[in-house]
Amino acid sequence: MLIEVSQLISYVLQAEDGELGRCKDFLVDDRGWNIRYLVGDTRKWFPGRKVLLPPSSVKEPDFSERRLLLKLTKEQIKGSPPLEEHAPVSRQYEIMWFDYYGISHYWLEEDKIGMTENPTAIPIARRESATASEEQQESHVFSLKEMTGKAIAAIDGDIGHVADFLADMKAWKLRYAVVDTRNWLPDRQVCVSLTCVEWVDRLRDRVGVGLSREMIKNSPEYNPVVPMTEAYQVVLHDYYGWPKYWEN
Repeated sequence: MLIEVSQLISYVLQAEDGELGRCKDFLVDDRGWNIRYLVGDTRKWFPGRKVLLPPSSVKEPDFSERRLLLKLTKEQIKGSPPLEEHAPVSRQYEIMWFDYYGISHYWLEEDKIGMTENPTAIPIARRESATASEEQQESHVFSLKEMTGKAIAAIDGDIGHVADFLADMKAWKLRYAVVDTRNWLPDRQVCVSLTCVEWVDRLRDRVGVGLSREMIKNSPEYNPVVPMTEAYQVVLHDYYGWPKYWEN
């Protein structure tokens, strides 16, 4: 099932023993577009902390009640490695966090989603130490909130900006960026597969895709009011000649 990420922002985070706060962001790995962390607004319970939650701890989302039900208790979350509210997520922190939750290090297993069958088992056996090369690697996670609004640069010029992202809730993976082309085509949005993204310039707020403006302009229109269907995806992928990921 695909859902716009913006719809999940502000969903209530429901721990096993009560409400924890609200979802306020997602952190994504820019090499595989996998959602690695949910960011919780939990100031009532853990003031001054940035609280990261594993996507695999989410049960089926409750769309009618706008809740993300978690397979975690508040105490388990409170015991996770602390991170100051505005601190970046370093590789060293990721190592501690993944070891705490018993999750395999995704940067060592890029071909996997990176989540174990039981990521919340307590107590968790920590590894004695991380390798020096692991600690020195750069973390490649970034905020989806910060990505929203960035300009989309086609191979022959700008074509719009990122309006939203469509996430695959089963795989916890981003599939498409929703591109708003209002500066060129008023009130028109289209979807671009994230496999087409060739570079991200966070300093200049730009995202480069390996498509021409003409191709994007003429691509099937996306209606954010209508849920994403497989039929629309078939038309979209046939238009661009993209492989159909759901057939793999």
